[in-house]
Amino acid sequence: MTVPAPPADTDRREAIDAVAGALVPAASRVTRLLLRRAPQRISRSDAGVLSALNGGPRRITELADLEGHAQPTMTLLVKRMEERGWVARRRDPADGRGVLVSLTEEGHAALEDVRAA
Repeated sequence: MTVPAPPADTDRREAIDAVAGALVPAASRVTRLLLRRAPQRISRSDAGVLSALNGGPRRITELADLEGHAQPTMTLLVKRMEERGWVARRRDPADGRGVLVSLTEEGHAALEDVRAA
């Protein structure tokens, strides 16, 4: 009894899955190495939040979802970044219960330093 060869699509999907599986850890390593070379000490989480805010203000819950953190963790990250002068918080005019986080000039400069490094 002969077993038919798997279709070419199966081989291609397996190859794509293998590359995708290797890509995430490799990208993570590259990011860690780049951040070590940044002029000021900045964590991957800080860099991710700064980058996410570069497109405009966001709510803390949205930042938490984007960066893969729990909301309380993101609140602490934002607080630390606010103490550094990188971000500012203000009430969401569309929903007074929510808080919008935005980059300050110092935050833009920190992000540019990371990108330049």
